Amino acid sequence: MVIGAVNLGKMRDVNIRSIWSNENMFSDWLKENAAQIAEEVGIELAELSRESDVGKFSADLFGREETTGDAVVVENQFGETDHDHLGKLLTYVSGKNAKIGIWIAEKFTEEHMATLEYLNENIKEDGVAFFGIEIKVKQIGDSEPAPMFDVVVKPNEWKRWISQATLTESEKRRHAIRLEFFTELVNEYSRLNPNWRKVKPRGDSWLGFGAGISGCCFTWCFRSKNGSSRFAVELHINRGDMEENEAIFNKLLSRRAEIEKELGSKLDFSPPSEGKRMYTIGLSTPTSGVSTKLSSEEKKKLIKWGTENMKRFVEVMVKYVNER
Repeated sequence: MVIGAVNLGKMRDVNIRSIWSNENMFSDWLKENAAQIAEEVGIELAELSRESDVGKFSADLFGREETTGDAVVVENQFGETDHDHLGKLLTYVSGKNAKIGIWIAEKFTEEHMATLEYLNENIKEDGVAFFGIEIKVKQIGDSEPAPMFDVVVKPNEWKRWISQATLTESEKRRHAIRLEFFTELVNEYSRLNPNWRKVKPRGDSWLGFGAGISGCCFTWCFRSKNGSSRFAVELHINRGDMEENEAIFNKLLSRRAEIEKELGSKLDFSPPSEGKRMYTIGLSTPTSGVSTKLSSEEKKKLIKWGTENMKRFVEVMVKYVNER
């Protein structure tokens, strides 16, 4: 294709088996190129080894998170995710007492994405963080094939899995303040909505839970932009595929008038910013400042606003999200 004086090539998919003839060769390549996986997940991998023994079995890849020393297990496969590799991942994570489990495949089924999300949402404070990563190989013209990784599942507030030993004292104080706020919010929302499956509060600026469809979650979050601060309840759409994300977003956007009428509130529909994939729909209320500078009285008002609006938001939105 020629646009003006610029020649543009067309990106095409390459069969992964034409690059690595079997999964063992793929594991060997991953070991030598672990930095690409570490960058996607946001950790520092060290001491990565192949075929690490777990009883009579062996993990594809085993290593350590450099900052914390926590054990990391990587299970990879060709094709679509299956129960066999899910079982292996869980066996290796358990056998190695790992804190991070990474599953790499060409395609994740909705059921397996939902399983990892369930594990992440119900994990204990000192439990395991699970990541699901899709691998594709792309090529433009006669260029060298290039691997592309897409993180389709990650823990809520996954950065909190990195040891707090890396935080400064001021960061720890901010974390403690946010943790206290979200703990009170979770308890109030559980009282208001007894059938809600309670999630573990953490100390980042947002907290989410599943929306009933893989890759979508409801979220409370603090937002600051251009000197303005707000507290919001939102639906986040990020299924790992831009076309799927856009389709869900546009379906809801086409029903905007109905949704807003039923909800009794105006909503913000926000496409992803440049370089991002997540679509956002939500409503918000202004705050007097950032989350860690609010008075006790304002926090109480925000918890009341956040729980009441989230309950109504979920009741309305879940019907449209799950609509086929």
